Amino acid sequence: MSKFWKIVVFGAGAVLVFDTAASFASKGLGFPYAYASIGSVLIYAMVGYFSYRHWGLVRAVGAAVLVELVDATLGWFISWQIGPGALPTNQATPLVIATTIVTVLIFAAVCALIGSATARMLHGPRS
Repeated sequence: MSKFWKIVVFGAGAVLVFDTAASFASKGLGFPYAYASIGSVLIYAMVGYFSYRHWGLVRAVGAAVLVELVDATLGWFISWQIGPGALPTNQATPLVIATTIVTVLIFAAVCALIGSATARMLHGPRS
């Protein structure tokens, strides 16, 4: 497995573990699940950071978007099953779900840009 895919798989695993833990914590402690989104933000940014150091901006954004696809599908399914990620039945339409996924894809790309910018500031441009 290439280093790129290792970063993607590690990021996807991290986001799934985080989603699961955050779902249980939200349900058990009673805080809004949306507050846990900061963890996903950090994971997307870290994927962007490490990917940028090896391959540059395009692959950094691509890696973060792939991780987000796992988060927006399997991660959302997990949190939906646990409870806090579920939409009310009248809001769980294909359009709302698709719009949410696209919005978070864009958000993941922005997080990857921030991670990439951080890598560039700390380590200079990718050679």
